[in-house]
Amino acid sequence: MVSLRAENLNQYGLDLDGKRSLHKVIDLLKSYDEIKYITISIGYSLGETTRELLDTLANCRKIVGMSLFLEAGSDRLLKLIGKKYTCQMAKDFVRFMRGYHPYMEILVTVMVGLPTEELTDIIELGDLLMECDINFVHCNYYGYVDKHH
Repeated sequence: MVSLRAENLNQYGLDLDGKRSLHKVIDLLKSYDEIKYITISIGYSLGETTRELLDTLANCRKIVGMSLFLEAGSDRLLKLIGKKYTCQMAKDFVRFMRGYHPYMEILVTVMVGLPTEELTDIIELGDLLMECDINFVHCNYYGYVDKHH
């Protein structure tokens, strides 16, 4: 098994030749018979998904697991924390992946306690997780630390 992980996998290749090339890495790994399974364990950026990468993800039958930093369940909070995607984009991506890889395990990391978060935001997060049929949820609590008491 090969596990792909990075700070931002979608930017792979930008430092080498100025072009995103994660899709080429996945295609190369797919070509080896010795590699039976591929997981994308950390660093996949929903907001930087290209059509080329979607095609590669759809056609690689070796992908068995993926971790996504979903962060929040409301567009308002996603915008507040500077994410480049919406809840609908997250739903569409998970639906797309499940369509090609119905048995893939999807783990998401979310945050609760974000600034201005309300109960309705948490309910929206729960609804999003249920709609996407997520296998595992890793929850971080956002805590503000005032370094200048």
